[in-house]
Amino acid sequence: MDLNEIRVALVVDGEEKTIDEDGYAGKLSLGNRAILAVHAPLRFIGIHVDQPKDVSLKPDRSDSESERYYETKIFIDRAADGTPCTKYKRGNNMRLLHVGDDDKLALIEVALISQGGLFFVTKAIGHQFCCFNDDGVVRCPYFETPPHRWPQMVELLAESFENSVGDLPAVSEYQPDEDLTLDGCGDREGRVLWWSPAQGFGAIKTPAGIARVHWTHIVTSSRLARLQQNATVEFAGMIELATGNGTSFGFEAYGVRPK
Repeated sequence: MDLNEIRVALVVDGEEKTIDEDGYAGKLSLGNRAILAVHAPLRFIGIHVDQPKDVSLKPDRSDSESERYYETKIFIDRAADGTPCTKYKRGNNMRLLHVGDDDKLALIEVALISQGGLFFVTKAIGHQFCCFNDDGVVRCPYFETPPHRWPQMVELLAESFENSVGDLPAVSEYQPDEDLTLDGCGDREGRVLWWSPAQGFGAIKTPAGIARVHWTHIVTSSRLARLQQNATVEFAGMIELATGNGTSFGFEAYGVRPK
């Protein structure tokens, strides 16, 4: 899958903004009206996800038979220090479901994010999975069990593939993803499990356990701080997070640097 097939425009107050190669879109202000406009081939299907993780299909606004077109409005919010920003919980992204030729599916996150007052348009591959045929019933084991359990997505996939369930592989062919290994990693090294630009953080697997990484704790010379899935990183240290911190993470890594 080539993310360059997805063409994203950022329209602010009726004018299209220039987006640099790294996704940089300049600075925005409180009160700006921002719209992410997405053109994609037919095998990309727009998905709306709200905060309870309920999912629904986005309306395709394209008048072409060869591509899809989706729009989503982004609210320009205020960070704690007063800096203009976007927030994940207020809907700074949209999702695309990619249907591959090899029966593999992927959820792609297209977002307008902010880091230190700078705004970026990002595209990132999130979940990758398959659907299966279980005696005429659409199954998606990837989203049916922890750590990815998402009943609403399972229901949407079942509805979407109901008429083509016979073309899906048998559920007996399902094999869970192999755990990411730490072969060759030192005590202060790890591997990236996932990274969500829209949320501004991700997770790494370390010898001490799974740790959260916030974009502010990444050491980089690039304008956009981010990590790549499966990449090896090194970190200065980790702090233990208090119980009841509002997340499932027990640790937070800092001074994280891609190797």
